[in-house]
Amino acid sequence: MNLDKAKAAKSGKSETLAYQPFVDGLRAISILAVVLYHVGLPGVPGGFVGVDVFFVISGYLIISQIVAGVERGSFSMAGFWARRALRILPPYLLVILVSLAIAPFVLVMPGEFKDFSEQVIWSAGMVVNHLFLGQGGYFEASADLKPLQHLWSLAVEEQFYVVAPLLIGGLWWLSRHMGGQALRVGVSALLFVLSLALCIYWTGGGDGTNYAFYVMPLRAWEFIAGGAVGFVVPYLARLPKPVTSGLTAIGLAMILGSVALFTAVTPFPSFWAAIPALGAALLIAGGVAHPAGLVARGLTWRPMMWIGLISYAWYLWHWPLLAFMRVHNFGEKVLLWDVAMGALSFVLAIGTHLWIERPIREWRQRTRVRMDWRPVLVGGAACAAVAVSGFGYANFAVPPELGEYQNVDPILRTGDKCRLNLSDPNDECAIERKAELGLVFGDSHALIERPLFNTIAHTFGAQVASIGSNRCAPLLGVDILNDATEACDENKLDGIAAISSGHYPAQFAILAARWAAYAKSPDPTAGGEQGWLLAEPGQVLPSDQPKALYIKGLRESITALEGAGVKRILVQGPVPEWLRRAPECIARADAMRVDRATNCGLPRAEVEERRADVVAWIKEALEVFPEVRFIDPLDVFCDATTCRPYDGQVLLFSDDDHMSEAGQARVFRAFETDFLWAFRG
Repeated sequence: MNLDKAKAAKSGKSETLAYQPFVDGLRAISILAVVLYHVGLPGVPGGFVGVDVFFVISGYLIISQIVAGVERGSFSMAGFWARRALRILPPYLLVILVSLAIAPFVLVMPGEFKDFSEQVIWSAGMVVNHLFLGQGGYFEASADLKPLQHLWSLAVEEQFYVVAPLLIGGLWWLSRHMGGQALRVGVSALLFVLSLALCIYWTGGGDGTNYAFYVMPLRAWEFIAGGAVGFVVPYLARLPKPVTSGLTAIGLAMILGSVALFTAVTPFPSFWAAIPALGAALLIAGGVAHPAGLVARGLTWRPMMWIGLISYAWYLWHWPLLAFMRVHNFGEKVLLWDVAMGALSFVLAIGTHLWIERPIREWRQRTRVRMDWRPVLVGGAACAAVAVSGFGYANFAVPPELGEYQNVDPILRTGDKCRLNLSDPNDECAIERKAELGLVFGDSHALIERPLFNTIAHTFGAQVASIGSNRCAPLLGVDILNDATEACDENKLDGIAAISSGHYPAQFAILAARWAAYAKSPDPTAGGEQGWLLAEPGQVLPSDQPKALYIKGLRESITALEGAGVKRILVQGPVPEWLRRAPECIARADAMRVDRATNCGLPRAEVEERRADVVAWIKEALEVFPEVRFIDPLDVFCDATTCRPYDGQVLLFSDDDHMSEAGQARVFRAFETDFLWAFRG
């Protein structure tokens, strides 16, 4: 019996290291899930978990190879990294270079070229995951327009490849002197639990940054799960064949269930990622222990294996083509075009495999060249060359005919300048005690208007400060459900207290905000527009009476201002919100010689419908304040049929909802009487 167990254990180890055809079939499932999800086909809302399966496969293959080399005493750092360089870098750098060639024909704005050049530089350095960590989430709409966004996962893998041999080599050395296998198993289990726990803890975050998604140590548990296959296979090999076949079926069900049931609003990775990741580890372990099982044999179906062989190249190609096409289509996802790009990337992946990946592998097998530091140094030099090409790309690649748009940037002067909610306003505020003081009160829509209002007010011997902060509506007595809730409440209450104390006696106030954003759905999959809902103070769930809460909050704000001595209050209604950022959209329409209004404007009826409820709520709230004035800037940007974010060559908006200085000036001139009443009575 002991002899049988020893044979099973030895057989399990050798099978772990042998080529397993069904693993290519598992790769096929992963890449199909990822590509179909990115293309936008229905039925795969959780296709993004394919990346987690790839991480497990990489852990299984790489850790098994390292462990085998260390145990035989034949492992070489240079050889390991040389093999990784030859496998990863040629197609990887090719895709980046082709993307560099495509970009000038698609990108328009200088900011787009700058962002893309940063992606190139960070990708060439295999650290692009940290670039995207600070730029927003993987599931945000803006991610669809970043051509190299998908390379975050390759950066995570490469960082793991750097760390893994060092950790494993050190652990094996330590175990020879103390603890033996028990030490290795214990430390590996501890690292797995620690990484998973931190992954769960750091998913999301108060500042909106999903560290667990992008940071390698918080993904290490998935690689470790794959590496653990080599440890458990000898034990599974002793089980009856139907049991191991059942385990592979359960693993496959965990993966496919995640693909079918997870969505973009599933907190991820968190503990949810453990379902597809552990499912992949279970499938691989069961398949290695019993390759003749139904699932393992099914995954060796020739078309599945072929897709698995080109999966790496397909992953590399599909996303840049999708992103560039969406940029070209003004940020729109057009299913027909996306399917076409998915198909084209499949063809490119076949070519890459046949003419780059396979020849390199065959050359290695034919020549049996020794893997030393030379491929690593050449690969590093190639990465450096690509990174250097990214520097200055924004300067040299910007088409000169678009020069008139080059200095158009959002004018979000929303910093701590003259905000009365600060206990110690800085010198840029420098409130003059003899000057009459006014306020802008609201979110970023109010804060960007303060400089213009302040300039105008100076002509009357007045000065304009501000109360509020970004994503913070001028509504008191309600909570706004976004990640700025606590700061929002503090800013508003501190500002009101500052003028109530008499230290900063304000005479007039202008209320402005992205009013409609506080009455929309926060769920991007719910079919509505994304925004922030309102809740009763201290509650975490949105109110089922949003209208009543909205009216209550606005009335409390006006009552508080009047109670603090503010004599004249002007409420500026919502401006149109566009489907696309105005500067980029207009520049792209001009470059493509297509109609601006069709691609960048909106039908007036659609704009009115989207803002009708909020405008009605504001007017109802003001009914009890006959001295408060309300202005509606809609006609400044709309004629009888169409709303436009521009007027000739003048840009009236700096993005999709904030007015430019020119737009602010247009609103002021249209309602000059009302603004002058507010400034001087």
